[in-house]
Amino acid sequence: MAVAHVESDHHEPPVMSDAQARDFADTLAALHDNLPGEFFQIDFEAKSSQRAFFVNAVAALRRRLPDATLSATALSSWCLNERWIETLAVDEVVPMFFRMGPDRRRIRSYFVNGGDFRAANCRTSIGVATDELPDALPPDRRIYAFSPGRWKAETYDTLRARIRQWSDASRRY
Repeated sequence: MAVAHVESDHHEPPVMSDAQARDFADTLAALHDNLPGEFFQIDFEAKSSQRAFFVNAVAALRRRLPDATLSATALSSWCLNERWIETLAVDEVVPMFFRMGPDRRRIRSYFVNGGDFRAANCRTSIGVATDELPDALPPDRRIYAFSPGRWKAETYDTLRARIRQWSDASRRY
């Protein structure tokens, strides 16, 4: 799967205009055209002031790539607490279930106790980090695994064992 990581210049923040949204879409569409497959994921940690821009830019990308399967990563808090994430013109939103900051324990406890994301488009997949695997995940999700280091056989084996554990736990409910 192709993943495009997008960052704003912190020293010279962009204006976030309609023209930039079109440029964003054009750039990602050109990138997609040079990659195999139809699945394309966008990773952009949009600040509050950038969210309307991101929604518009993804809508422009969807118009450029109507048949592509578009995915976007998201902070878990966006999927729990914010409605704007539901307006993204993507096929799935992948909540990142790691590096959650000070609310980490509360959020993970919420899921251990059967909670789920409020945004419907955040309920088909989830992202985990190999160095921060949670005890529980919501059931029936596509799992994206991110490793902060090199993938090793031991890392892969640990991940596979945890995925089996999550699957076994979800069958008990």
